[in-house]
Amino acid sequence: MANDPLRLNINTAARPRIGLTGRDKSPVTIIDDVLINPEALKAEGQAATYSTEHRTFYPGHNGVIDRESVLSVISALKPVIENVYDLPLTNQIRLSGYFGLVSTPPERLHLAQTIPHYDTTNPRMLAVLIYLSGPPYGGTGFYRHRATGIERMTRENIADYNTALADEMAERDALPRRYFDNSDDQFTCIAKVDAAYNRAVIYPANLLHSGLIDPAHLSDDPRKGRITANMFLTMP
Repeated sequence: MANDPLRLNINTAARPRIGLTGRDKSPVTIIDDVLINPEALKAEGQAATYSTEHRTFYPGHNGVIDRESVLSVISALKPVIENVYDLPLTNQIRLSGYFGLVSTPPERLHLAQTIPHYDTTNPRMLAVLIYLSGPPYGGTGFYRHRATGIERMTRENIADYNTALADEMAERDALPRRYFDNSDDQFTCIAKVDAAYNRAVIYPANLLHSGLIDPAHLSDDPRKGRITANMFLTMP
């Protein structure tokens, strides 16, 4: 099946690199050349139906990804997910995903899009990101909130985070809008993953993170812009 262009095939020769990130030693896994046939996933992303996503504050468009594509990737990464993240893949697992196309000009960003974000407070949710564009389009950064020391959002610390953030956002609102990249007075960058075509990065979805976006490569065209396959798995 390795030559079947309609099926995603994991490169079993690829070797994961696992880094323990920040004070919490959160595992972030990088797998280069993760797919044998990445052109199949890229072609799916280029042909996907895109719409503006308001619920997640994604700075651009989300495209529909085939559930079978998500299932095939997550299933093939089972050894990493179970051994590194201690999440057994059972029939109770919940899967979701989308193609992300960054297209919002900096001056049109919502205030919430100008700082690192988190996807959930659930510690049993993982994000699996596959870059379908090369280095110039920007990778992903991970962060610590300076005032609270928080790196991973939980039900226990979210109230403290929101309280501290409220005053900080009032100050930030007076500044010109821009994509977040390195560190500033409110957030410290604790790790970066560079973008590389066909590179996967796996991380806890409650880690504070941000796309490292170069405004020069913003586009509404999935054949030209920064496109990623964003997949999520949650164990109840």
